[in-house]
Amino acid sequence: MIYNFVKLSELKNHSNKDENLFDVVGIIINAKNLASITTTKYNDRKNKREIEIISTESEPIMLTLWGEYATNEGSQLMDIQSEKSVVAFSSISVSKYQGFSLCTTGSTIIQINPDISESKELHKWSTIEIGTMKIKQTKSRDTKYTEAEHDKWFYIKGMITKIMNEETWYNACANCNKKIQSRGNSVTCDKCEKKDVQCRPKYLIRFRVTDSSDTITITIFDDIETVIGCSPSEYVESTKKYKNKLHSCVSKIYYFYFKLDSRNNESRISRRIVAEKIKKEDAEKNKIIDLEEYADNKNKKIKIGKDYL
Repeated sequence: MIYNFVKLSELKNHSNKDENLFDVVGIIINAKNLASITTTKYNDRKNKREIEIISTESEPIMLTLWGEYATNEGSQLMDIQSEKSVVAFSSISVSKYQGFSLCTTGSTIIQINPDISESKELHKWSTIEIGTMKIKQTKSRDTKYTEAEHDKWFYIKGMITKIMNEETWYNACANCNKKIQSRGNSVTCDKCEKKDVQCRPKYLIRFRVTDSSDTITITIFDDIETVIGCSPSEYVESTKKYKNKLHSCVSKIYYFYFKLDSRNNESRISRRIVAEKIKKEDAEKNKIIDLEEYADNKNKKIKIGKDYL
């Protein structure tokens, strides 16, 4: 098979409106369990599996395998994710939904450790680079933080460099806060398995955050209200009024507080975390206001690249 590879780092210049398909090659460093979602367009279940690949010129990039790719090739990639295998993909599309990522298409072909020059070069590079990186990741995930620390608060001090998502709120089920689905003339909550549920708007904002050591994507929910000064309902009703306030966060420094729970621990390799609190740079650094059970505990500062990733 003849490939026309595009560098992973160059794909960020393309949008999900670009109809071009691309060939990419990289080393698989992580594969998640098989999942399924209900599509809003056709109201059917579809399998998906998220994997991460890396190459010499880029940071890890998420690639979503859909349908049979998720079950068939995805199962093979799950088994070999620790072996630093090279994987070549043809006819991959670019998505910027909820941040930059790649995804398979109906014409995608996946080859594991193909006999091509790019594969040999990546194998040689991975012997040095990926080996070093993997030791660092394993140490962070398995030994740096004890079980007791999983219940403590940590914070990252960093500058917001970009707002990743255009839609910064969603309609949530009033009972469970999960996103509701509009089907015909009714709204449905898949988690509660109920139709015509009561819903309310909720914030969901993804920031690109940088400190002196690295860059990470941080998701924040309704606590962003403390920064922009309005509730989700008010934001929806007067978006133009408050949108500038939200975008004024860019290029400013904030403190992002989070727990090292299973959700954030598993997301570390993909450089994403979910923060519970956000505070301005001049906020009190060693306490989280309004959380009495943690008010007397000092919060440990984490450097993105040095301590967290």
